[in-house]
Amino acid sequence: MNKQKKRNFWEIICYTFVILCYMLLVIFSPFIGSLKTANAENIVYSNVLADLQKDENFNANDFPVDEEDHSLKVIQIAESAGKELFVYVYQPNSPNSDLQATTIRFSTSIGDNLSPRDYNLTLLNANGVFYKYKVNDFVVKEDVVRYYEIIALHRKWNEKYDEPTGNDNIIEEVAFEIGQQWTACTLNGETSYTCNEIETILITEKYVDHLRYTNGWAWVTYYCDSHYVAFSTDKPMDEIVEAELSFVAYEYTTLYDSALIDPEDRDKTKDVKKHVVLTNEEEVENKKVGLFGEHHDWNRIESVSDFIKNEDLTKETKANLENKQWVLRFYETEYSHTGGNLGNMRGHGTGVAEVTILRLKFQHEGVTYNLGVIDNKQTGDNTPGNVQKSLLSKIMALLTGILLAIVLLVGIVLLSIFTPFLSVVWKIVCLVAKAIWCVLKGLWWLISAPFTIFKK
Repeated sequence: MNKQKKRNFWEIICYTFVILCYMLLVIFSPFIGSLKTANAENIVYSNVLADLQKDENFNANDFPVDEEDHSLKVIQIAESAGKELFVYVYQPNSPNSDLQATTIRFSTSIGDNLSPRDYNLTLLNANGVFYKYKVNDFVVKEDVVRYYEIIALHRKWNEKYDEPTGNDNIIEEVAFEIGQQWTACTLNGETSYTCNEIETILITEKYVDHLRYTNGWAWVTYYCDSHYVAFSTDKPMDEIVEAELSFVAYEYTTLYDSALIDPEDRDKTKDVKKHVVLTNEEEVENKKVGLFGEHHDWNRIESVSDFIKNEDLTKETKANLENKQWVLRFYETEYSHTGGNLGNMRGHGTGVAEVTILRLKFQHEGVTYNLGVIDNKQTGDNTPGNVQKSLLSKIMALLTGILLAIVLLVGIVLLSIFTPFLSVVWKIVCLVAKAIWCVLKGLWWLISAPFTIFKK
């Protein structure tokens, strides 16, 4: 009996211990997980200056501090054993946290296959004017020879150092020319790097906007927003064959006829990144879906002069297109009005932001070029750039047309009814005119006859 009691006692102790351990595991499991994550993320990277000094030709004195220089310059790249890519940047106006690089534009393919992309950068460490960044979401290729055609570096626009657009656009990131082709070659476990200069093309003038076309009305008014970017470059171009762009799209809702959402105030966590390639052979059109719909069609790539000629633009838009040469119409979205009355109607649409041109394939004097583009990331407002006709004016125009058609129809009917009577009247008028003519002719003979006889 005592043995049975002792066994039950120890069983209770064991069960209690197991339950306590389980409860402690449940309570502290989040902290254990965070510790593991922290250990995985807290990788210690070597110092930027220590890395650069491994090159016997490197001299830190060749990179002085210059408080007037707000640019970014790539001085070296490196690949890690873990397939990471590092970029070493010289930032003359340093240390200055306002001027840290945000994205890098490069292509791992070259020549006709050039296809630049923008990658986010993570700052690993800095030492004076030298900064070491890791390229995010990029894995080094397994190829023996690897290319990195670096077009540009970007940083956030800063009102202390950078000029505004001078129109309703905002610049979110500023681009700085790099123009370097790095080649990494691995032989017998050793990797070597070489660098050559490459040709690029610079966007000198730019304007981002959209046009709004009425697709039709069916209790909800539907529209097509045609987004475009107008620009000029530092190189002459007779024809643009292809254009490659990237941007982000975001949804917005606003009260009808109220202040539109400021693109800067959008929820950037909901931005959807987009990438498009345009060709000069592509044509686009909007779709009519109801009453009062207006059909429009356009080319993806066209000159500014043709764009102005073909569209009913506002005076402000025409002014903003001055000094621009080309237009890329890169994206179409739907806009709609819903609600019971004008006071409650809401507009639902899709805006675009951070528009940037990545690559241009163009011809000049019979030669074809395929170049990476140095371009900022620019955002327009949500106000259409073409003249907008209200729904009421379209209804009045339709009613006016119907009224004119009715008047014309009534006139035709009346004319057909009175045609026989008019025919009789016309015959009478002709007879009267003929009689009057005969009388006048007789009077003239009586008057002139004596003079004629006397003359003979």
